[in-house]
Amino acid sequence: MQTIGETGNPEKAYEIGKTLATDLKELGFNVDFAPDADVLVNEDNTEIGTRSFGSDPELVATMVQSLVKGLEENGVSSTLKHFPGHGSTYVNSHTGYSESKRTIDELKECELIPFISGIEAGADFVMISHMTPINITEEKVPCSISKEIITDMLINELGYKGIIITDSLSMGAVTEEYTVGDAAVRAVKAGVDMILMTPDV
Repeated sequence: MQTIGETGNPEKAYEIGKTLATDLKELGFNVDFAPDADVLVNEDNTEIGTRSFGSDPELVATMVQSLVKGLEENGVSSTLKHFPGHGSTYVNSHTGYSESKRTIDELKECELIPFISGIEAGADFVMISHMTPINITEEKVPCSISKEIITDMLINELGYKGIIITDSLSMGAVTEEYTVGDAAVRAVKAGVDMILMTPDV
């Protein structure tokens, strides 16, 4: 997506979404875990990298909106990830604890903009990240089990009414700190609708 972002042309993002939807439908899939709505705030980010459209929130928002429409208008559900924005972190949450030091004001001025744009474009899913926003929530836990992030921010504040799914529960940010059962129950209590890739059903 970085390559698409560098063109500055939202029509290319739409065409990517349309192509993905067309090919995925032929294979029998109805959901794609795309687009990546993260703004690459930290150039040393080890997790998002070239999956992001770029470091300009308005550019990312425009590209996200177009790709969402390309998927949704051609019969495949899109997924905005990784809410509320994973582009400021350094540690990869696939391997272990990952935190963001961003404030709520910084989030509203940057990271949330593409998610709002994607929601307005009709994204069917939002995927919640496992990073811990240490300066935003009272309870210092991963976003995927945070009621403050999922229910208070995404559902109540942003008005999102679609499907909310966790990132993979097999990732180190979860498995190193919580049991599978505990993480699953806490995620549902926090407001998610679906749990992804739990390592033990």
